[in-house]
Amino acid sequence: MANQTQSAYDASVQRLAQQLAQQQAAEQAARQQMLASTEQYYNNIYANLDANYKAQLAAAQQDFEAALAQLQSGYNADAGAVNTAAGQGLQQAYINYMMSQKNLGQQLAALGRSGGASETTLLGLANQYGQNRGQLENTRTQELAKLAQQLAQARADQTAQYNKTKTDYATAYTNQKNAFQQAQAKAIADWDAQSQARLQNYQQNYFDAINALTPSSSSRSTSGRSSSKTSSGSSNGVSASSLGSLTGLLTGATVRRPSNSGRNPAVSKTMNWMN
Repeated sequence: MANQTQSAYDASVQRLAQQLAQQQAAEQAARQQMLASTEQYYNNIYANLDANYKAQLAAAQQDFEAALAQLQSGYNADAGAVNTAAGQGLQQAYINYMMSQKNLGQQLAALGRSGGASETTLLGLANQYGQNRGQLENTRTQELAKLAQQLAQARADQTAQYNKTKTDYATAYTNQKNAFQQAQAKAIADWDAQSQARLQNYQQNYFDAINALTPSSSSRSTSGRSSSKTSSGSSNGVSASSLGSLTGLLTGATVRRPSNSGRNPAVSKTMNWMN
C-alpha cells in the first residue's frame, strides 16, 4: 500500500514538473514570436521613414536645381537686354557720327566754303564719337557686373536655404527614428516584465502544488510508525527514491538558454531559475 502511495506521489510530481516545463517553453516561444512581430512592425515604420526622408531630400534638391536654373535664366535675360541696349547705343552713336560728318559738309557748302571741313573739326567729331562709345561700353560693363553680383548673391542665398532644408529634414528624421526605437525598446521591456511575472507565478504555483502533495506531519508520524522499515531513509515521510526523482525532474525541467545573445537579462534569469 505504501509503495502505491509513493508511486502516485512520484507521478504527481512528474506531471507538475512537466507542466512547469511546458509553461516555460510556451513563454519562451511566445517571446520569440513577440520579438519577430515587433521587429517586423517597426521595420515597416523605419522603411517608411527612410523612403519619406529620401523623397524629401530628392524634392529639395530638385527645387534647388530649379531655383538655380531660374536665377541663371533671369540673369541671361537681363544680361542680354543690357548687351542689346549697348549694341543699339553703339549703333546709334556711329550713325550720329556719320551724320555729323555729312551735315558738316553740307553746312560748309551752304556757306560757300569749298574743300570740306578742316582736320581739326573732323578730329573733334571722331573724338566725340569715341567718347560716346566709351561711355556706352562702361555702362554695359557696370550693368553686367551688377547683374553678375546679384546672381552670385542669389545663388548663395538659395544654397544656404537648401542646406538648411536638408538639415531640418535630417533632424526631423533622426528624432522620429529615435522615438520609434525607444518605443520599440519599451514595448519589449514591458513584455519581458510581464513575462517575468508570469514565470514567477508558474514557479510559485509549482512549489505550492508540490507542498500540497507532501503528507502532513500527523500523516508522516502515522506512516512512520506503520512502515518504519520502508521509510527509515527519510525524515519527512518521503522516500529517498522520491526525493531523487523530484531532484531529477527539477533538473530536467530547466529551460534551455535561448541562442539569441540579445535576450533580456531579467527574463533569462527567471527562465533559468533551476540552473
